[in-house]
Amino acid sequence: MSRHSETLVLRIYVNGTKAEHRVAAESVRELLEYNFPERFDLQVIDIMTDPDALEEDDVLATPTLVRREPDPRTKIVGDFSDEATVLRVVHPAFGKVDANAIP
Repeated sequence: MSRHSETLVLRIYVNGTKAEHRVAAESVRELLEYNFPERFDLQVIDIMTDPDALEEDDVLATPTLVRREPDPRTKIVGDFSDEATVLRVVHPAFGKVDANAIP
């Protein structure tokens, strides 16, 4: 399987009581659906209902997006409005080209 066709396994940690975190999670999901249709698995972890999950990925702040697979594990914390940065974290190949030019 080529690196470009691997399933991306991601988690986004949010504080479910904060509207901006829910919006961030939805924005990430839409970005993934557009760029990696049917090639990603995104878990949204609400730290208010599952605080123990924070330890699994060494999360210290929210919102945090973690790419768990493929290795290496990477993460981005905070505002996800810079789509190019999010895409580089999610899939390193996006760092080599203009993310806006990739369908």
